[in-house]
Amino acid sequence: MPIQAQHYMTTAKNSPYYAAQPNEVFVAGGDAPVQTNELPAGWLLHRFGGWESWTPRDWEPRLQGWKIHISTTPEEAAATLADVTAICVERGTAFKFLPTLAVLIDSSSKQAHRGSSGKFITIYPVDDADLTDLLARLTVTLDGRQGPYILSDLRIGRAPVFVRYGAFLALDVPGAEDERVASITRVDLCGLEPDQRQPRFHVPDGVQVPEVVRTAMEAAEGKVASRLDEFTAITPLHFSNAGGVYRATLPDGQQRVLREARPHAGLDGRGRCALTRQRTEQHVLEQLAGLPGVQRLRGQFTAWEHSYLELDYVEGTTLTSWVVAGIGLQQEQPEQYARQVARIGRQLVDIVQSIHDRGWALGDVHAGNVLVGPDLAVTVVDLEDAQRLDQPREIGFRVFEYCAETSVDARAADWFAIARALMLCFYSDWEAEAVSPDFWTSCRHMVAEAYGPEVDALLAEVEARYPAGTRSVLASDVQLHHQPGGPQLSDLVEALMAGVDWSRDFGTDGSYPGDPHPEDPVAVHGLAHGRAGVLLAQQRTGHPVDQAALEAVTTVAGTWPAGAEPNLMHGQAGLALALSELGRPEAGARAAAQALETAQGLRRLELAEGQSGAVLAAIEVAGAAGDEKLLADALGCLERIHRTAATSASAQRSLGLRRGLHHGTTGLALVDVVAHLATGEDRYLDWAREDVMGDVSTCVAMANGQVMVPDTVNGRVMPYLDWGSAGVWMVAELVERLTGEPVLDEAQRSGLAETCSSDIFVYPTLHHGRAGTMVSLLAAGPGHRAEVERQVGLVRASLFELDEKAFVIGEGMLRVSSDLATGAAGVALALHAHRADQPYLVLPVSRASAERLPRAADAGRTTTEPATPEPAFA
Repeated sequence: MPIQAQHYMTTAKNSPYYAAQPNEVFVAGGDAPVQTNELPAGWLLHRFGGWESWTPRDWEPRLQGWKIHISTTPEEAAATLADVTAICVERGTAFKFLPTLAVLIDSSSKQAHRGSSGKFITIYPVDDADLTDLLARLTVTLDGRQGPYILSDLRIGRAPVFVRYGAFLALDVPGAEDERVASITRVDLCGLEPDQRQPRFHVPDGVQVPEVVRTAMEAAEGKVASRLDEFTAITPLHFSNAGGVYRATLPDGQQRVLREARPHAGLDGRGRCALTRQRTEQHVLEQLAGLPGVQRLRGQFTAWEHSYLELDYVEGTTLTSWVVAGIGLQQEQPEQYARQVARIGRQLVDIVQSIHDRGWALGDVHAGNVLVGPDLAVTVVDLEDAQRLDQPREIGFRVFEYCAETSVDARAADWFAIARALMLCFYSDWEAEAVSPDFWTSCRHMVAEAYGPEVDALLAEVEARYPAGTRSVLASDVQLHHQPGGPQLSDLVEALMAGVDWSRDFGTDGSYPGDPHPEDPVAVHGLAHGRAGVLLAQQRTGHPVDQAALEAVTTVAGTWPAGAEPNLMHGQAGLALALSELGRPEAGARAAAQALETAQGLRRLELAEGQSGAVLAAIEVAGAAGDEKLLADALGCLERIHRTAATSASAQRSLGLRRGLHHGTTGLALVDVVAHLATGEDRYLDWAREDVMGDVSTCVAMANGQVMVPDTVNGRVMPYLDWGSAGVWMVAELVERLTGEPVLDEAQRSGLAETCSSDIFVYPTLHHGRAGTMVSLLAAGPGHRAEVERQVGLVRASLFELDEKAFVIGEGMLRVSSDLATGAAGVALALHAHRADQPYLVLPVSRASAERLPRAADAGRTTTEPATPEPAFA
């Protein structure tokens, strides 16, 4: 499955947890400064956001205007910066630059943002006349220098000198989802509009275009004939900073694939740009011409400044997508599925062997570079990282979980990757071998037992082609253990919490390492991924509470940084909820009041990151502290949320983007329930029923009978507790018990139970994995007891162990996690909720509320009379 950059980038070798510092494999260029000049007298130096700025002491910046960008290559960066520095210092012109080669290379990497990539130096002219003079000087001085085209800008002349109209000073406004939107003033109306940083040149309405820019615009608009003109249709398939991949149609109907390469852009770990890699791929394809299973090269051409390879279009889907589409067959007819995998795998082995026979290694082998046709014919694509077998192995751009450690030669590394591509067909969590070599062995045993001797023999054949014991380049030196069935420890909850305690040795300042969020300095304290969530799990499972962590959370909650999030899952409201339950009600009340006030400035209304979560925390904390004013303020805010949700189209769109407990109207229903518990007022239950039915109405029934929440943006369906149907089910049945009114019909109830009974969940975690769906089954009543126990066994089977401690693999599958959302604290809490028969302990409500919520009276059916808990406030 795809792994995000923050996961593989933070796989430090000396830790089984994600680390604060990046893996040295991904740090290219070094941290030595590129600037060779001393800061002149009378100039000021500032560092921010990866940039270093030099400004004259008396500089009076404009809010916005035409600014100059300079691009470069790593080889020419120092010389280019020296020349530009000399010009700017001489003229007294403010500028900023990327200070190290590591930052420069990262900003021009294949996965960098296409609109902003390539910007090495930004220069701020004082006016349009200054702009014209600077451009004249720079285009002469830098003539002959190289650098990527900055797609958001317009090139001036032949040098890597570009212009764009945009902000000089940061003017960020909140967007529809409270994201920060860089903005500029609208020249004609004095309002605001987004500062466009897209991969195309844009002049805002009303902006005067200087003559030097107008001349360049007219020159750029001149059309130059190219091979692209010969195609009747061109459809984009994929974009990256290296260039696009397109499906193109010729007049006679023939289909082609066009692979675009941008010179000097899309740098890989070997410092090669997209064009260099494309030339390698062209040469390799020419050498492999005629081999079955290798895409046929038709030619190469240049259009504008970009180079294109033209290849035959191959009908099919990636092996990754084929596996996802085949989940139903895999579950219902495993023998037939195994035969298809064996057929695909045998072709893949033969293709790779034939490539090796011609003296080449593929290099970047992974399931996304293997196409499977409708007839199961296999084709390998994307050979830009291929190399000769007789050369020392080099690692460029890779899907790194498939990449063997650096000591392995290129031939063996291909086979290592092929074995992983085949294993993906059976177990998508095989990447966990990065922390446990035992896990690969467990997966091999499970393949042999579940899918038969043919695929087992094929895997064994591939494994024999690389050295035994070979590990991934991402592997941790701290190795955990795994056995089929999971740790056989008597108290699994305590073993998990002991592992959480141990994890502090690898955390920042004694924090609990979880999902990495290096851009968020307060994430280490939050409910979802930080100390507050772990403390709550310690308290609710009966594990000793970490007093040092409690003091740290108390301090941070009382000195919450300006601009930091007030929300429940990642912000101050979550800390307030935890402090209230941990015996610090006064500190919790102060933090909850501040979070509630700040949250009223949020556009988002949802539970996890919007106003609703701050309201829930304030209601709960008010009850613990006896703070009637805080309760009244929270209930007033809740009423405003409901009025907004009923009348605002943008609010309705926001709540409808990601349905479920954390992001949809189900979360708002949970707040309504908490308000009812606090006041005894039935109107909140009426609201709760209406809110949860909003999410229920969008659930979709799958062909296999499962009921899930649609993700319309990404074209998938979601079953989970945080975002998905498991959270909807839990709250829907809870509302049914409290109101005595139906929310679900029998088909929906059966489908939701089927969803939470699946054999296949990628993660074992609470918010986005099997532990959460298991607790939803538990909450549905004793009629699901047998399936609950089976799911608990599957959770256990996914765990790792070391010295009587148990561990949970985190998001990305490359390291374990200790946090509540994605790690051991959350799984421990779910397992404790199971053994205590208190399913609502996993919800982000107070323990008092969780224990007062009514549970199912019989085998998953609701009671006919509403339950009436006593209100917390008389």
